[in-house]
Amino acid sequence: MSSAIVQQIAKTVGVTPLTVHRALTGVGKDTRPSIVLRRETIRRMAEELNYRPNAAAKAVATGRFGCAAMVLSAADSSRSYLPQALLSGVNLELMRHDMHLVLAHLPDEQLASEGHVPRILREWMADGLLVNYNEAIPAGMAELMDRYQLPAIWINVKRDSDCVYADDFDAGRRLTQALLRQGHRRIAFVDYSHRRELDVPLHYSAVDRVAGYEAAMKAAGLTPRLIWQSPNTYDSFPMAFTRAWMESPDRPQAVVCFSARVAEYMFWIGHDLGLRLPQDMGLATFNPMPALVGEQPIPTALEPASRVGQAAAQALLNRIDDPHVS
Repeated sequence: MSSAIVQQIAKTVGVTPLTVHRALTGVGKDTRPSIVLRRETIRRMAEELNYRPNAAAKAVATGRFGCAAMVLSAADSSRSYLPQALLSGVNLELMRHDMHLVLAHLPDEQLASEGHVPRILREWMADGLLVNYNEAIPAGMAELMDRYQLPAIWINVKRDSDCVYADDFDAGRRLTQALLRQGHRRIAFVDYSHRRELDVPLHYSAVDRVAGYEAAMKAAGLTPRLIWQSPNTYDSFPMAFTRAWMESPDRPQAVVCFSARVAEYMFWIGHDLGLRLPQDMGLATFNPMPALVGEQPIPTALEPASRVGQAAAQALLNRIDDPHVS
């Protein structure tokens, strides 16, 4: 801001130029009513004079950039789940605290680089990181971030600390209980999204959703049944695999679907088989919004992505304010 404007505001309000600078850079924290009123008067005058904050000067004065960076995979977009609702939730919470968000698409090798990790915040002019890297996390990336104690919150990753994720175990249990209340007993869990025969870590949702389903089934004294594609069927069109178990004599009475896509397969195949879904075969799926199958509502359960985004942003703000908070 030009010194002329500083002098003009200071003279009009009857304060020193330093007081004007502190009010406009957010340095002043005094909450006495008279001080708050004076601070607002200074800010209104600055707006009327078309004042534009000098971000660099504010960063020097406060030690903060007023920015959070969301780390995304530049190598594979499927590793970074970013629906619009999640992004909106993050932005909404940051805006409430006068902060903004930048998206940082970084190569895997940088995220696992000993020399690069400490520079991430400085290079992106960010006060903290939201790590939206859900699967195939580069080896050593988490260890490096923890070692350098970067203010970072992981989104949709289950860790001991510094993370925010939906309670998929509870969602799996609630969906199964909903089908049990409908009178179903032979309830299966169907997942086409994960190759469980491979010796690779599964995303926490793939584990917790099944665990919640199994817990509800066992609590009801029933035997769980898991249905997923075997190795020799992954290259086949999933409709054929779905038809095979839906035509079998031991067809389940109801199904908890890992994703709404499976429910869609079942609906169309059920139509060919003369089944009305979900009337003749109960359905439930993991979805943050109400779902319809054949114009009929089915039980859904999942934390809305917007809430996850808001919670992650709030956790990061707490982490920035107190580096020892986890």
